[in-house]
Parts: sequence; C-alpha cells; structure tokens
Amino acid sequence: MTVRFLLCCVLVACLMPPALASMAQCMKEDPPAKALVCAMDQAITVLYPDGWKNYTKWYNVMKPFWSEDFSYIPFTGFPTTKGLWNWWNGEYTLWNKAFPEHAFNQLLFLGDTIQASTTTYALGVWQDNLGPLSPSKGFTKVRICDFYLLERGAKKIKVNWMMIDTLDMLRQSGIAPLPLSPLPQGIVYLPRVMEGVPAPVSFFVDPTRTENARQVVNAMLNAEWSAQSPQATYWHPDMVWYGPVPFGMATGIEEYRRYFLEPLHMAFSKPNVTLDVFVCQDVFCAVRGTFSALHTGEWLGYPASNRRLSLDFGMHFRVRHTRIAEGWAMFDLPKMFLQLGVDLHNETRYLHVGSHRFRNAPAAKEDPDDDAF
Repeated sequence: MTVRFLLCCVLVACLMPPALASMAQCMKEDPPAKALVCAMDQAITVLYPDGWKNYTKWYNVMKPFWSEDFSYIPFTGFPTTKGLWNWWNGEYTLWNKAFPEHAFNQLLFLGDTIQASTTTYALGVWQDNLGPLSPSKGFTKVRICDFYLLERGAKKIKVNWMMIDTLDMLRQSGIAPLPLSPLPQGIVYLPRVMEGVPAPVSFFVDPTRTENARQVVNAMLNAEWSAQSPQATYWHPDMVWYGPVPFGMATGIEEYRRYFLEPLHMAFSKPNVTLDVFVCQDVFCAVRGTFSALHTGEWLGYPASNRRLSLDFGMHFRVRHTRIAEGWAMFDLPKMFLQLGVDLHNETRYLHVGSHRFRNAPAAKEDPDDDAF
C-alpha cells in the first residue's frame, strides 16, 4: 500500500504543470474573499502553459471572478489597467512571454469577507522583457505579493494590487541600482511554524488569534511607521524580517533596527500612513498601503530633497502571542525614486553588484541557499 501510494505521488508530481507548484488547496471553510481568489488561482493554472494565448478562452475562464471594470495596479513599469482585456493585453501577456515556464510557490494566503492577500515567489528562466527590464536569460527567483479587494455585496474582485521585487531581479542579473546592505539578499522563506503551505489553513483558524494578531500588527504600524518609535517593541526577540532588496533579511531586532528602521526614521519626518487592505487570519496579517513623509535626511545614498515622498508597501506578518515573529515586506522603491527624478529601472545607470555599499557597510552576504547547488 505504501509503495503504491508513493508511486502515485511521484506520477502526480511528474504530470503536474510547473505553474501549479505549491498553490493553495481551496477549502469550504475559506472565507468568501479567500475562496474566490483561490478558485481564480486554480482556474488560471488550467490555462497553463499555452491557454492564455487565446483571449476568448482566457476571458471565459476569468470572467466569473472579476468585476467588469476592475482595477489592476501592478508594480512600477506597468500602467494601471481597467478590465480583463487591458490586463491580458498588458502585464499578464508580458509576464508569460518573459517567463514562458514558471512555477509559483505561495508562502501565505489569507483572507476575510472582502479582502485577501498572498505572498509568493516564482521560479523560472527569464526569457523576454518584463516591462522596462531586459531579460537575464538565466534562472531567476521572482518575489511577488498580491492584495485583493472585493466589491461589497458581490463576489467579484474589484481591485488587485500586485508588486514584484524588480530590484532583486536586477541583483540576480549582477546589477544594483541602490547600495546593498550586508544582510543576505533575495531571501524569502516559509513561516517557521507548521501551519500549512500556504499558511494558514482555514479549517484550523482561531478567531481569537485572528483578532489578537490584528491588534499587535496595528500597534506596530502606529508605533514604527506613524509615531516613528525606534524601539521595535512589538517584535519578538527571535524575529526574522524578509526585507526586499536592498535591505535584505534581518535576523533579530538589532539587524532590523540598524538596516531598516533607523535609516527610515532618519530619512523621513512628519509621516502619514494610509491602508488599502488590512486583513488577518489566525496568526497572520497582511497590509497594503502607502507611507508618505518629508524627505529630510539621507535615504539609500540620496541626500534630503525636502520633498514629500510616498512609498507603496505590501507587508505580511506572523504573530506569536503579543509579538511579531516574522515579517515579509515589499516596497515599490522604483516608484518612490521617480519622485526624485531617478529611474531605478534605467539600464544606463546601473552599477554592478558590489560596486557600492549601504551606509558604508561591508559587502552583502551571499544567498545561503547557493551552497546547496
């Protein structure tokens, strides 16, 4: 019986399209927004690898999940679009041309009645242009997060915010528009708890833990992002923060404060935070919004402009009791730097990785996973 079961598992793994890797299993216990997005994710994988090329077929598969004029708001380099045709004819098609063979790996997937979010990484060979970015023609890890907002009273997606760590894609190509911290770059791991893959599993969600997580994350946002407290009071001593390039993975409160929180507070004053999505499920939370503040100090090698700048963010958290044990953060730094007249995606101004440093720090650590290959 065991041998037969193992052979079946191997057969399924061999036949499974790459795009299906580590996708959520939809459950009847999923709250409405999570259930809708999960069904959409599963439907879209049925089109892999070539079904997306036929718009009529693709439209008929996707139509049940999206409102007529939904907004798709991607990372900087692609315009915001309205409706299925403009999405398919823009970012969606360009992604599939850039990565004709890819595997999505969801780490977190949470939702409630009208909000949902995922954080994911994709694996693939970068074959074609992705917006303003030229392909490396090599194996690439692509970090992605999505946030969804449903129409009230309707089971349709109204807004989808999507963010990619494009600076990490460039780093893997050997180029770095911004100085890298000495922390490991391009790292994003599963939660360090057995809560399912992706986490959480809706069947086991505890509403009490959901509300506790919301309160802890909300308190952290108010303290660190709005009040600019430097103490990192709401983080667990053993915390890990998976920051985007150029910040890197911070292990412990000291690294988090030194390489992200303190530079953020030193560079900006009079902050304001607005949230588009704030959703929690069990011990996990996801927030998507915009931080705006006066640029009154050095920020990632650029002197104060005394302008009010804005930074779009997508962040996920795991709460342990009254502290945050893990955080996954992504920022639209290219969009922020355009406000300074700097195009981080402009290939003519690239610097090679290792040619400049983050606040005179030592060279960035290599990806520890590289030792396994």
